[in-house]
Amino acid sequence: MKKLGVSISLVMVALLAPLLHAATQTVPKLVVELKGHAKNIKGLAFSSNGKQLCSVAEDNEVKIWDVAARSCIATIHLDDLRSHHVPFSPDGKTIATARKDSSIKLLEASTGKLVLNLVGHTEPVVAVAFSADGKMLASASSVYGRNNSKDYEGEVRLWDIGKAKHVANIKGDQAPLDVAFSRDSKTLASTWRGGTIRLLDVGTGQLSTRKRNDYTIRSMGFSPTGNQIATVQTSSAPAAPKGMTGPGGGGPPTESEIWVWETATGKNTDSFVLPGNVFSMAFHPGGINVVTGDYTGMIRFSDIDTGRGTASFQGHQGCIDCLAISPDGKTMASGGRDTSTVKLWDISGYIPR
Repeated sequence: MKKLGVSISLVMVALLAPLLHAATQTVPKLVVELKGHAKNIKGLAFSSNGKQLCSVAEDNEVKIWDVAARSCIATIHLDDLRSHHVPFSPDGKTIATARKDSSIKLLEASTGKLVLNLVGHTEPVVAVAFSADGKMLASASSVYGRNNSKDYEGEVRLWDIGKAKHVANIKGDQAPLDVAFSRDSKTLASTWRGGTIRLLDVGTGQLSTRKRNDYTIRSMGFSPTGNQIATVQTSSAPAAPKGMTGPGGGGPPTESEIWVWETATGKNTDSFVLPGNVFSMAFHPGGINVVTGDYTGMIRFSDIDTGRGTASFQGHQGCIDCLAISPDGKTMASGGRDTSTVKLWDISGYIPR
């Protein structure tokens, strides 16, 4: 009888374990809304030490925030900014800005003073990224949208910052959308219109190209270990029957796909579907979850290995264009079309699994 009692106890523990685990999870809590911008927030980036946050508004105003003090320490007005993603250099002293005149300008984060002007692109620069070691910079330029051009051609360039010159470039018959380095700075990933992802071995120059379908890749990010890349894609909504709107009737897509790619081989190893029209994504530093923001203002945490949702909540009342998570995984920043403030969320008590 004693042995039977032990067996029953073990079974009960096994059955209750998921519930007990769920009870330890905490939905992220809104800590503060950083006020100062006049327009909606379109870009966010934490410094590598998590002490500073860069926000970019729809009117191209850039602000640098002291995260702990929750105060703005610098405001920079950039009328010719082409991309709303403005990353910090690894040392946190410099920000990179993509310009409409085809240049990349590195600015002192605290003052906006010009540090370095990189020229060479012939079309507007649409994306920039620093390597983790701070030695390299990647940039993407495209003719897409120039003079209502139908020509989608573009290129990605790799720059040696110390020498102030480009050392490699990638040409494509479609417009590049985004660039990102792996955490060891050895791989440069770029996404292109038409659903293409290209991986460049920075050391050898070897290039691999992968494509799954023709859907546009909206967001991309390397896992903290660097061995995986996650991309977000949504299909175009179907044409609406006459007089109809909404899902299946010409409205925005009601589902999005997260694709997982193996960095070493470029192979697509997994994918899963998320509800909603996803516009932004960030990896949790724990390496298990991706965090997404969609058109309706929902924020979701999803297990990258299983696709299982681990948390979801209404973060905004409108489309979430940008998300960023601090390197220590304790703070999340979000920006949406419903407000001109930057929302900071406490996610320190949230268990990614």
